[in-house]
Amino acid sequence: MSRTPPEGLSKVEFAMGVNARQYGGGPAELLKYQRLVNLTAEQQKNGGSLKTQGHLSSGSLACALGHYSIWQKAAQHPGWTVVLEDDASVRPGTDWNKIVNVATSNKKIGFVWLEGRPCGPGWGTAAYSLSQSFAKKLLKLYKFDKVVDGWLLEDVVPRHLPGVCPKASDMPFMHGKDFRDDGLHGGESEIRSD
Repeated sequence: MSRTPPEGLSKVEFAMGVNARQYGGGPAELLKYQRLVNLTAEQQKNGGSLKTQGHLSSGSLACALGHYSIWQKAAQHPGWTVVLEDDASVRPGTDWNKIVNVATSNKKIGFVWLEGRPCGPGWGTAAYSLSQSFAKKLLKLYKFDKVVDGWLLEDVVPRHLPGVCPKASDMPFMHGKDFRDDGLHGGESEIRSD
């Protein structure tokens, strides 16, 4: 795949997230010193007690802050935004046209999972696309009271919604570098298309 996107893409931008390892004092310290997003008092309170498997989790909070930051950018951009975590990889045989076609395929809802885990028995947010209006919706709904991966999959865009899960053979991305070629296993970046 060419590193140069085709004309239809208006912008390719790498967005920095938050490295939770820099904050040894847990979620409270991370919330105090992070400068990525401004949070409401409710979001700060919830984020300070965000748990993964019963434990306070700076990693889950950092992940949520990164996604929230990209949603803020996507809400300012007319068109679609592709969100890629740092561990997303392009599936072999994928080209720019396939990415754009799949990423913008669900105009009714404005959201598409672009890697297989959320569409099968797993979950994760390594790759997805969203429209400007859907980004605005996420910004209103997310309160930092749940891990962002689970919240998106369980509360907002479950796999059974029409059009949010392309066929496994159409998934343009995978999670990680090693994957099983079944479409289910596989700084954040964003690719935008008008």
